Amino acid sequence: MSDADDRLAGLDPAAHRTYQHADLDAMITRIVAVPVGASSARWQRLQARFAGGLIAATLATALAFVATQGAPSLPALAIQRALTNPSPSFATAIPMKAAEDLHFSAGAAISTRAPSISSYKIDPPESAIAETARLAALFDVSGTPTAVGNGNWTVTGPSGAALNYSNVGVPQWYYSSTSPKVAPAEKSSSVPVPMPSHAALESTVQLFFSKLDYNYALSSPDFSTATTSTTTPAGAPLTVFSETASYSVVVDGIATGQTISFTVNPHNALVSANGPAFNVGSAVPYPLESPRAGVAALAAAEKHTFAAAAKVPVATASVTSNIVSLAPYRLKSGALWLLPLYVYSGSIPGAEGTASRTWSELAVEPTYVTGSSATFEGVSN
Repeated sequence: MSDADDRLAGLDPAAHRTYQHADLDAMITRIVAVPVGASSARWQRLQARFAGGLIAATLATALAFVATQGAPSLPALAIQRALTNPSPSFATAIPMKAAEDLHFSAGAAISTRAPSISSYKIDPPESAIAETARLAALFDVSGTPTAVGNGNWTVTGPSGAALNYSNVGVPQWYYSSTSPKVAPAEKSSSVPVPMPSHAALESTVQLFFSKLDYNYALSSPDFSTATTSTTTPAGAPLTVFSETASYSVVVDGIATGQTISFTVNPHNALVSANGPAFNVGSAVPYPLESPRAGVAALAAAEKHTFAAAAKVPVATASVTSNIVSLAPYRLKSGALWLLPLYVYSGSIPGAEGTASRTWSELAVEPTYVTGSSATFEGVSN
């Protein structure tokens, strides 16, 4: 360094100090926009990755770090809320979680390698009233769509057949061949009369499904029968024998949380049906964290939950297996997306025996996500 440089440095008391932003954590938080609450555990994990000298003191360096995480052109998924409803097995999640602090242990079957599964934008119908009219015509329900509030539309024909369309969350449609005064109540899971063959029922399903003209696929069906008590539209008692084919909605071979079902009577005439109304957009290859990292995220979220809580019983949750599904999320922009979700199975030993549990964790690499991670927990048996 020259004498001139030395003299200039002497005039600047901070010349030989390493620059440190006054509030580095706040600056980085603004860069990655990690929310509070359940996702704070994700921020803790991101902070850990910065450790060991990876945090530079300038904004440019911090942005460069985010860009090195792969596919920097992909925008962050700013999640408003999860549209995934916990299954009935999650019903006791709140009281159980409040009663015990879980320490998660990932078994050997939980992989350290992230799978390659894409995310998908959901394209719902552009017009709720137009889609209601289209579906009503498809199921031969004549009439004019009527708004019934809260994003719901309905068409009821002269025969009592009805088509309902809900634009809340993932759009759904519901068809019924009649409008009884009393809702059907199942009396038995069996029927005393011959029902159509599975092949005949599937033929009916394919006839209607092709007319729906949505671009998602269906899983193999589950079949069931039922004897239900209901009424005619006039209110007279009525017993209905039916058979139902239920399917999971599948996208690129991955099951989603969406289902579609068709129910017929002994003559293979359609009694009722329901399912989601959307098309699937192009695949977007958001990087995923590994299933084992997802278990670590569950552990971090649990630790954060009980950080300031009174002492509660500690239990070890052994996570033994996982599957990947696609679950719907609403982004802050209003867009709907199907995002990969890890669904874990495991068990927790206790004084009253071992309880099987399930948990779920958003699988998208946390760098690309801001907002709710929608972690669920519950008893599976």
